[in-house]
Amino acid sequence: MSPLPNSIAIKSTYNGKYLRKVPEEVSSQTELPDTFLNFTAEENTASPLAKFELETAETDPECVHIRCCYNNKYLTRLSPSHLWIVAGSNCRVEDTESFSCTMFKFVPADDFSQDNDYFRLVHVQTGNYGCLWRAEQPYTDGVYAGYAEFDQDHCEWS
Repeated sequence: MSPLPNSIAIKSTYNGKYLRKVPEEVSSQTELPDTFLNFTAEENTASPLAKFELETAETDPECVHIRCCYNNKYLTRLSPSHLWIVAGSNCRVEDTESFSCTMFKFVPADDFSQDNDYFRLVHVQTGNYGCLWRAEQPYTDGVYAGYAEFDQDHCEWS
């Protein structure tokens, strides 16, 4: 796999939309936390809602922390009892025993495409793949770290 860029936009291969932090007006009208992420951005724009920065982990150079440029928070689990991935941590957490671990590992999706732009992300603490979750509203198209094996419907990220 080629070296990772400093900043990225993450697109779902399932619905063709980009990952973004939900806008405040959406979270205020629903039960979603204001740190919720979903694959609903129509295009890859310069919007900080859909821009993420990568930082190499100190304890494992194969892992990264993903920081949302809009709220300047790192991607992490919503809580110990949820597998939703949100932009909710104020700092990098490399403790793999903690639900608040912010480390992810990029895994090439060679079976899907020979193109190096396709990958899967594993949330290090759970060991599960992050994917677009086809839940009911308001959680539709959110990021869920619930698959121990990659999703056969290709709900992963590119």
